[in-house]
Amino acid sequence: MNKINWFKVTGVAVLIHIILIALSIAAVFIYATLVNTGHDKAFYVAHAVRSAPYVATVAGIILIYFFVTVLTRKNQANPFVVGFALPLIYIAIDFIILAATVPGWTNQLALVLFSNLLKLLAGLIAAYRVKQSKLEA
Repeated sequence: MNKINWFKVTGVAVLIHIILIALSIAAVFIYATLVNTGHDKAFYVAHAVRSAPYVATVAGIILIYFFVTVLTRKNQANPFVVGFALPLIYIAIDFIILAATVPGWTNQLALVLFSNLLKLLAGLIAAYRVKQSKLEA
């Protein structure tokens, strides 16, 4: 078994956060310029606060699945370690970011926990699929 590159796994977790922030900004931009135009800045800020957790949940599931697959398909390391570790590192960073930047984020604790549980499941499902494809090869 090859060792897992923890710097790469941690870097990917940070990259996922950067991508999700960019996607949330893009979603609000599209909403403000194409879907519901003509409102003041406060309206769109409120929309961003409401929509960002859902954008991050859906896109985060896809990104974690994708990156676990990419990190483990050619590597001989146990895919379940990466499939478990990447989401956990992501979740730890997520809680740090939320605690540092979002006042009252605990009001959405159920959504945050559910979202992160789904991301953990996505990592484990990706690991399972990679393991299965390696066994079949």
